[in-house]
Amino acid sequence: MDELTHGDEVIEQYWPYDGPHDDHTTQQAAVAMAHLARYLANATGPGHRQDALPYAAVGNAVVGNLASMTGRLTEVLMQLAGFFGAQASDPTLYDDRRRGPKPQHAPTVANTAAAYLVDARSAAAELLHLLKTTQSNSVHLGNDDLPSPGEDGHALGSSVVADTDRRDREGL
Repeated sequence: MDELTHGDEVIEQYWPYDGPHDDHTTQQAAVAMAHLARYLANATGPGHRQDALPYAAVGNAVVGNLASMTGRLTEVLMQLAGFFGAQASDPTLYDDRRRGPKPQHAPTVANTAAAYLVDARSAAAELLHLLKTTQSNSVHLGNDDLPSPGEDGHALGSSVVADTDRRDREGL
């Protein structure tokens, strides 16, 4: 196993829970989340899926961690909504479209952003429910070991044979 085996340790190294919290670390944490989602999208795609998700338990663990992340995301979205709501009353706030053919009023834009974030939080809460429901089902899935070479006359790794054998055992 390499040094990236424990993702929580890597995250804690760069973004300790207790801070420091500043504009740079906050932005970079969001960047890291976007890159990790990109990594997962690639890892779970057809070109890597067999290596990245070799067993049902691995898929269940990924779903569980996505549910955990989504639960925390609902909190972040509400806090961001509050932030933009507060920005609406900040006298230094401006919208760079304040001049021109369609001028925008900064407090209105900030309040609109806050409203969309509240809606996003509701959507994330629905996503959380769906992920938890998925996990409550997928937690019961497992994989039998494939037979050793020669054990049943089939070569190890023959996916067609293994799939046929599994369907026979499960009465499908």
